[in-house]
Amino acid sequence: RVKDTFVGDQSTVRGVSGGEKKRVTVAEMFCVGTPVVCCDEISTGLDAATTFDITKLMRQATRVRNSTLIVSLLQPPPETVANFDELILLSEGKIIYAGPVDYVLEHFESLGYELPDR
Repeated sequence: RVKDTFVGDQSTVRGVSGGEKKRVTVAEMFCVGTPVVCCDEISTGLDAATTFDITKLMRQATRVRNSTLIVSLLQPPPETVANFDELILLSEGKIIYAGPVDYVLEHFESLGYELPDR
């Protein structure tokens, strides 16, 4: 759909959408081939579905390249969190969980918390 469309800039060329620009940026980062890729707030301005798609793509790319991905996200939905293997969860600047994504619910249940209805 956007094969021959300019990415664009903020003032002269409209180009592709914000989500498509984020995908281009992610693709550029993975073209470098570094063993560690760090991404800060990649979900800003994106809807949950687009954020999920981008993190899924990132997970697939890190598996193929055998690299490490470090991403900061603000309040991601559970479906997006599931795209990662490990999680560091912060509250007021302090680590309240660090470990496998698969065990985060079990950890908080062991502390007496219950998962709220969605």
